[in-house]
Formats: sequence, structure tokens, C-alpha cells
Amino acid sequence: MAIAQPSREGSSVSLGEAAARATSVLDDAGYVAKHWYPIGARCAHGFAVTTRLEKMEPGGGRLPAEQRWSTLYPDPITLSWLRDVRRPRLPGSGRYRAYLIAFSDLHVRERGHAPRLDLTTLMETNDRSVTEFPAARRVPSTYRFGAYLYAYAASGDDGDGALLAADDRTSATLQVRLSGLGRLLAAEPE
Repeated sequence: MAIAQPSREGSSVSLGEAAARATSVLDDAGYVAKHWYPIGARCAHGFAVTTRLEKMEPGGGRLPAEQRWSTLYPDPITLSWLRDVRRPRLPGSGRYRAYLIAFSDLHVRERGHAPRLDLTTLMETNDRSVTEFPAARRVPSTYRFGAYLYAYAASGDDGDGALLAADDRTSATLQVRLSGLGRLLAAEPE
């Protein structure tokens, strides 16, 4: 798992504004299937969203839609999947990735490790929208967007894949930019 540098929002925003920004950037980058999660009860620590598993170009760029998305994984990856799956079955040889995007006040403390998002902070839910989030609630400027990259590879067409070791920070940042999610981590809010 590699981490892209969290953005600095600079001023207080509402959870609804942050969710709308995340939705817009994700949709524009082709991530239309998303799974939303509250971080803490009633989003006390923000929210997170996961994407579908996608095949990527060797350099980290996006493939055309017909090559990018597999019917093997038609839904967004769940938090349990990201936490537990180290040797996934993949649609064929190549490199794959899924993202967890978080808007939260839980900050990364160690380079190369995501914040602790477990049963004490993050609640699994079947809800795939943000309609029940306290959208009007304003949050302090300590809340930031962070993109967490989960990269996998399969060397043959047998479908045997493996989670890749944490890439260096530059590689993660480059992949976030090439995937179209860089606007979420921009220093200035849109």
C-alpha cells in the first residue's frame, strides 16, 4: 500500500462539500462505482470511499474502459477486502489497483502506512451513498483528503495475483495523478 500526500484544505468546509468534491473528481476520472463509509459514528472523523479494482497501464496510467474494468470485480472493493486479501484472483496478467480515498482528521503518522481505519474508527455499511451523512456539518481545517493506493500484480494468465509491497511516495503520487485523482489532493480547494 502506498500513500499519496494528503491535501491541505486550508479552511473549514462541510462534509457535504467535501463529498461533492470527491464525487466530482472520482466521476471525472471514471470511478463511477463507489462505496462510501462513515469514519466514526455519524462521520465524527469524516468519510472514506473505495473504488473498483482496475487494471492499469504499466506506468500507472488509465487504460480504456473496455480494458480497465473487469466483470470479475463489478463492485467497489470493500474495506474487509483491502484489509485481508493479499493474494487475489485477478482477471489476467498485469498490474491492478484500487483506491481508498479518505476525508478525515485521522492523519498518517508513519510514511508508508495508512491511518488506522478499523472497527474502532470506521463502520462497515451497505449504504453506497452519502445521503445519510451529516452533510451540513462543518469540519475544522484539520480534515484532509488522502489517497491510499492498493496495488496488485499477476505475472501470468492463471489469475494468481499478489499485493505489491509499498511503493515509494513519488510512485504513489504519480499514480494518483495519472489515474485522474490528483485534483483531490491539490493544495487549493476548487
